[in-house]
This record gives sequence, structure tokens and C-alpha cells, in this order.
Amino acid sequence: MLLTVHTLDDLRAATDRLGGSGTIALVPTMGALHEGHLTLVRAARAKADHVAVSIFVNPRQFGANEDLDAYPRQLARDAALLETEGVALLWAPAPDIVYPAGYATNISVAGVSEGLCGGDRPGHFDGVATVVCKLFNQVRPDMAFFGERTGSSWRSSAGWRATSILCGRMSMRFTVLPSSARPMVSLCRAAMPISRPTSGLPLRHCHAA
Repeated sequence: MLLTVHTLDDLRAATDRLGGSGTIALVPTMGALHEGHLTLVRAARAKADHVAVSIFVNPRQFGANEDLDAYPRQLARDAALLETEGVALLWAPAPDIVYPAGYATNISVAGVSEGLCGGDRPGHFDGVATVVCKLFNQVRPDMAFFGERTGSSWRSSAGWRATSILCGRMSMRFTVLPSSARPMVSLCRAAMPISRPTSGLPLRHCHAA
């Protein structure tokens, strides 16, 4: 049965329990789940004893002219999909849980945006790195699963590894699911993990995380 938690105390209790009976895989998302996300969940289930999914619409990766409020939020629908897929834990924090009052730390990984949409969206990938670090520390997974478009780009620049080291998660394992194993869904509507877009689709609004 899926357990949905919204507070750090409840999350810590849940991950302590799950971690005591096996490995935990994290699939970070911003919700509005589609088949690409569910394919990642299935891959995570094949590798770990328990799967945790995070749903958090990260304000730090939205630019000044991007409509954070318009990003789809459909937690009940997403939770139902995850329960069908056998996910053990859904971490769905509010913004003030992830970024409490006075929080002023930001992570930047140089070069991560090359070849993606970061050049047109200053600060976007800093926001991604920051929230991923937060999620790693909160969930404390043994492994994490990402889509190829984001995952391979970050891995090629040592982005995930650098972020995990900064967050004290040096032993974490990372899996990047190739696009051939995932449905071809638009990058412009995907949350992180992000899938490869269909041929000819422009890279707009590449919301990762």
C-alpha cells in the first residue's frame, strides 16, 4: 500500500522502516505523471526492494517569465497511478518544507546546461541541482533513477556525482534509463526525470525535477 507523507518527521519514520527491510530507490518528479515516469518506476522496482517517488514542483528552477502557478498539480491522480505500480512511498512536501524561511543555500554545477535549455534559462539547472540535493538528503535512497535526456547530460558533466558528494550521498547508485526503453513523450511537458522528445519537437520549458 502506498504511503503518502508531507512532513520530514513522517518521511524519516517511513524511510527508517523501509531502509530496515531493504534498499530504497528514488524517482524524483514534479508530478503530472505520464507513462515515461511509470517506466522509470518499473525499472526502479526491478532493482530495489522499495521505490520512493517524490512529487515537488520546484520554484527554484522556474524563471521570471515562466508560470509556476500554471504547472499542473494533480496529486490524487498521481498517487493512484503510483499505488497501481506498487510504489511504497510518495514524498510530497510543500515548498516551505523544502525551502524553510531563511534558507539561502544554492548549488551550481558548471557546464551542466550545455546542449540543453539552460543557456536560455539562467539559474534553471542551479535550481535542479539544489532540489536534487535536498531530495537526496531527505529520502536517503540507495539509488536514484532518471530519464536519459537529463540523466545522461548530468552524468557527462559529473553533475549527479558532484551533487551526491556535496550532499553526503557518495555511495548512491544512479541509473539513467535510455530513451529506447521509454515512451516518446514531449520533453516540454515532462517532469524530471525527463524523456527524449519526439523527432522535431523544440526544447521549450524543459522543467526538470
